[in-house]
Parts: sequence; structure tokens; C-alpha cells
Amino acid sequence: MEKFLISIIIPVYNTEKYLPKCLDSIMAQAYQNWEAIIVDDGSKDTSGKICDEYVAKDKRFKVIHKQNEGVSISRLTAFEHCSGEFVLFVDSDDYIADNMLQQMYDYVNQYEVDMVVCGFYDVYEDKIIKNKQRKLAGYFDRDGINNLKKTKLIYDYTIGMPPVIEGLARRMVRKKFLSDTLVKSKGYWLGEDAMCNFYLYEIISSMYICHDPLYYYVHRNGAATQSNPYKIWNGLIKLFDGILNLNQDGIYDGQLAGRILIAIRWCMSNAYSLSFSDFRSFIKYIQDSTYVKSYLLNNKVENLCLFKDKFANYIVKSKMYLINFMLVKLYFKLKKSELQ
Repeated sequence: MEKFLISIIIPVYNTEKYLPKCLDSIMAQAYQNWEAIIVDDGSKDTSGKICDEYVAKDKRFKVIHKQNEGVSISRLTAFEHCSGEFVLFVDSDDYIADNMLQQMYDYVNQYEVDMVVCGFYDVYEDKIIKNKQRKLAGYFDRDGINNLKKTKLIYDYTIGMPPVIEGLARRMVRKKFLSDTLVKSKGYWLGEDAMCNFYLYEIISSMYICHDPLYYYVHRNGAATQSNPYKIWNGLIKLFDGILNLNQDGIYDGQLAGRILIAIRWCMSNAYSLSFSDFRSFIKYIQDSTYVKSYLLNNKVENLCLFKDKFANYIVKSKMYLINFMLVKLYFKLKKSELQ
């Protein structure tokens, strides 16, 4: 069987420090039948120049320079120029293992699936750690995907998170399923990757999830997810709206409480710069949310796996002023010691 062409989509915005390593890792692939569509999304640093240099090195690279419109539009722009049967998503500040494309190709051929998702390493300035938090792996047909949707696709209470990574990076998808999906996931400041995946789970016939760590996810300061907690919360509220639009027969109702707790602890981790009184006001803002009232405050959440989830649950659910005051005070003390 002739090896099919894999199109790699790489949105770029001001990542000059990381971009060469990303593109070098693609050039080093053992699997040779690829094209890489790079979209320079109005970068203000030298990222655009670096893109041009790699196009000159290897004609399998193609670059599109455009004004800044965000990652969703960049992916759509790249998709319009893809020729491959499968599309792989890579973020420009990350990089991939030399055998990633070959491994993904082998899984597609072996299991005849529409999507492959791989494991990854977390890369920090001083260390690289294999991410072991998610336990789900193996082949899933349409019935298997539907069962995941009913039980734990949004949130798995045994591990304190979704069982499948939700970034578009680290997954390879059959091209025909992406056209409408990428369009539908536009307009999310946070969660556009998650919404794209939720739409994919509605239409693909099969997928394979492997634990092989083939992707290197680089953690860096100044990322979009490190921001004002109010902005993060409001962005996640829009994600909840999108999830509910896919909530046929209430299949996600039991998982939404856990999903909301992820959002709360994420916001809390970005709220430590607030003053104590402003932090308490932010907690009250969360408590007044329709989603919190409907899916968290009025539901019992049992068997939470993560201490941070339990703590967020206690803070938001505590109705007595004094208890809430002491819990918030304790959170500040714990956060201060964590930062020292």
C-alpha cells in the first residue's frame, strides 16, 4: 500500500524562540510523505522570516503570511491548502518525536481508524516529564465512542480530568471530518480545541488512543491560558454553552459538575495575584453563575480524585460566611507557600 500524504498544520504567532526546533523536528521525520502548512498569523517578531527560511530549505514546507486573526482562523486558512488524506496539528512552540508520523501512520493502517491520539511529554525549562495522568488507551469504534460520551468524555471522576487530551495538537484526523468541524469551533477564546474534538466525537466512526509519548508540549510563560481569572471564567462559560449544544438526552449532565470544577481550579490558580477581598469577590462571582447553581451547588459530587477539586468544591459550596472566609484564607496560605 502506498503511503498516504499527511498534511501538518502549524499556526505561528511570535514564537521565534521555539519555532526552529519545531520545524527541525518535522524535517527529521522518518516518515517522508508529508507537507507542512505554516500560517504566520501576523507575527511581530522574526517568526515570519524563520518560516521563509524553512520553505527555502525544504519545499514540503509552505507558508502563508496573514494579518493576526487568532489560532482558529489560522488553522482554517491552513486547512484550505491541505492536500493530505490525514491532517496532523502541531503548535509552533512544541516539537515532535522523529518517529511520530510513522507511528501514527502505522496505527491508522492497523486499526483503519479516522483519528489517532498519542501521548506526550511535558517540557519545562529544566526538565522533560512523561505525562502519565490519563489512563485511557486502545481502539474505539462508534459504539465505544458513544459509551465514552455517556460516562466520562467530559470529565472522568477517577482521574480528575477528561480521559482524552483535548488539544488538537497530538492528534491526526482524517481530512474529510475536519472541514465543518473547524468552522464550528471558531470564536472560542478558550476551549476551541476542546469544542473541535467534541464535534469530531459526533461524526468519526473510530479512533485509536496510544500512550506512546510522541509529542513534546512546551510550557512557557505568557501563554493564553495564563490570564485574568474573570476572562478565563467567562471564556469557559462559552465552552459550557457549546457542550450543552451537544448534550443530547442529557448525556453530559453527570459529568458537567466535574468539568465546572476544572474551570474553577483553573481560575483560582490564576487569581493568586488578586487581593484577598478581590479574590473573595471573584468566588462570589463564580457562585452566582447559572452553571454553578444548576450543575454544582445543587448536586452532590462524590469520590473526587484530586485535592484541588475537593478544595474548589468546598470553597464554592460553603454557604456560611465564616467557613467561606477561612477556606479562602487557607487557599491563599497554601498558594503563597507553593510559590515560595
